[in-house]
Amino acid sequence: MGSAQGISAQRSKCLRRASVSSLETWMDDLVGWTLAIFALLALIAFAIGVLACRGFLRKHFRLLNRLEKPYAIDQAGLIPLGGIQQWVSIRGRDRSNPVLLFLHGGPGSVFSGLAYSYQTPWEEYFTVVNWDQRGAGRSPVAKGDKVEFETLVGDTIELIDYLRRELGHEKVILLGHSWGGFLGLNVARRRPDLLHAFVGLAPLLGIRPGYRETHRVLTEAASKAEDKRALTRLRKAGSEIPNPTDASYLPTLRAVLGLLPEYGMSWRNQRSGVALLMRILTISFLSPDLKLGQVFHPLGASPSYVLPLFREIHDMYLPEVLGPRFETTIILISGEHDQQSPHALVRDYAAQIEAPRKAFRVLRGSAHAAVWEAPGQILAALLEDARPHAATYATNASERSGD
Repeated sequence: MGSAQGISAQRSKCLRRASVSSLETWMDDLVGWTLAIFALLALIAFAIGVLACRGFLRKHFRLLNRLEKPYAIDQAGLIPLGGIQQWVSIRGRDRSNPVLLFLHGGPGSVFSGLAYSYQTPWEEYFTVVNWDQRGAGRSPVAKGDKVEFETLVGDTIELIDYLRRELGHEKVILLGHSWGGFLGLNVARRRPDLLHAFVGLAPLLGIRPGYRETHRVLTEAASKAEDKRALTRLRKAGSEIPNPTDASYLPTLRAVLGLLPEYGMSWRNQRSGVALLMRILTISFLSPDLKLGQVFHPLGASPSYVLPLFREIHDMYLPEVLGPRFETTIILISGEHDQQSPHALVRDYAAQIEAPRKAFRVLRGSAHAAVWEAPGQILAALLEDARPHAATYATNASERSGD
């Protein structure tokens, strides 16, 4: 009997312990779920706050950059170009001003959504046109469609003709940044009759010679800084870029170019790739012209877009392919610290060029991201070297401004 009572007591004790343990486990789970819910609610509240702040700032920037009629022009949207719909924006305080067509870099790094951060002073003196090139940004192509270099050249020429008709100007000033400079120099060589001037801002002149010079300058800088990590990466990459059909082509290019921010040779005051990325994303996130889903457009296109274009132009070095002779005004601009489009190559080509008029400008204190680093110097170059040659303005601008 006593044994049975003992067993019963022990069993009751075990049940009480199990009950307490279950209660503690349940309480722990409850606390855990409560904290998770509070964390989720806090995250949602933070996201709502960020989006509300974005909405407020975008509205502020939109009002700040508003252009008033009757003389101003501010329009953006899709136009038929090269057989597809492509995004073009046109802004300026006086539509009788010379037309300035901006060709973005990349390939695929669209600037149309970032222009609000640097373009406003240009709009006082030029009617500024931004274009999302075929397959990039807000100018998508059908899945599987290949974007070829010659097609982009044709699109550029067709767009210039469109602007001449739409805005009533005989010619335009063509401004190409980086990859856009490579594209624009080809247009300037083929159709000088359409241009008052071509302005190459940190223009890409050739992938292979550019890579070789970038590698050389980085190796010198890393050796001077005794940067063993960078030197190891550079040795592994090699001083000659692989063939574009090689799987190591893009990784090698990224490995070398990825060192440029650390030495102030890409964006002078952003000394890491992360800092550079965050700066661009911040400008893009606050853009009054971009929807939330378009914020990543300026970061560039996918490898499936870039690689075929790079394969096409891999062996093209413009000083050799185009030569020195041009039949329109040629203005080349280079940041003194730029090694993404190596300064020395741009300087040397500028010295070789033979044109009716030419100029070469060095942007002091700037590298490759010149529109943010040296906006005043760029505007001075445009006003002093390019605008005086745009003698033919729109003769019917006053009538068209009321449209």
